[in-house]
Amino acid sequence: MLIMSWMGNHNLLVANAATDMLVASIALVVVLLLAAQVLRLADRWRRQSDKPILSAQEEMAEYRRWVDEGLVSQEEFEQLKRKLEPALRAELDALANKGQPTPEELGKQLVPIPSTRPVPPAGGPEDAGKQPS
Repeated sequence: MLIMSWMGNHNLLVANAATDMLVASIALVVVLLLAAQVLRLADRWRRQSDKPILSAQEEMAEYRRWVDEGLVSQEEFEQLKRKLEPALRAELDALANKGQPTPEELGKQLVPIPSTRPVPPAGGPEDAGKQPS
């Protein structure tokens, strides 16, 4: 009888251990999948921030350089130019709307505004408290 009860408890222990192992394995797989997803998103973010952001004018200059180096044909350059034309026009319109500063605005930028603080004595801070003799 003692042997039977021991065997019965052993089967329960084996069943619990197998269940615990299955739950632990599933949890490990879920954690590894989540970690892989986080790493993939971080890598995508890192690669995206490495790409330089070029203005339309800079892109056009790059395309011209490609033509000069023979990387693209003149026809391909014309296609790229047509694609980029709306962005170029938008940049030029933004620059035109910004306008040129007036001479007064330029003068304010170039000439320092006088300070309203009092001018310290010529002798320096240590001579400021002394009486002249």
